[in-house]
Amino acid sequence: MVVTLAALLAVAVYTSLVTQALRNRVALSDRSAKENARIATFSQVLARAADWEETAAAICDEFAGVLKTEVAVFRNRAGRLELVGATMTPLTWGPIDQAALDWCWEHGEAAGRGTPTIASAEWRVEPLCTSLGVLAVLALVRHDGRDPIRADRGVLFNTLISQAALAHERLILEDRLRTD
Repeated sequence: MVVTLAALLAVAVYTSLVTQALRNRVALSDRSAKENARIATFSQVLARAADWEETAAAICDEFAGVLKTEVAVFRNRAGRLELVGATMTPLTWGPIDQAALDWCWEHGEAAGRGTPTIASAEWRVEPLCTSLGVLAVLALVRHDGRDPIRADRGVLFNTLISQAALAHERLILEDRLRTD
């Protein structure tokens, strides 16, 4: 009787563990499908954007929605970085944030909150890079002061950054075609 009870208990525990593992895989699969759909939709929105301002607005909306942050997009115009779009008006930007922005633009690497470079900045700045170089800079800030990119959003974030960079590359190439 005790052996039967122990065997049934072992089967119940094993079944529970297998069921939980399957639930976790279903949840991960569901999240992956939603993220892939979001990436596809974002790519379509960027493809329809006709100019710098529309592209910046689409990027700001997407990153703000995914990361629950304030977002700003900067691009190079006549040798200076200028704000093209932002979710926060007016933009609260301090000298340390400006140093992170400048460093990111010059070195093509992330700086600011959550990075080892100029970590005391409020904003996190990420370069939008392609084979043409650094095309623009994306800046993100959370109101609670934490790193705007949660660990579980890293892969999605990097994919969205790549899509945003490609959109900027398209705009630059279109501008070059117009001037030639």
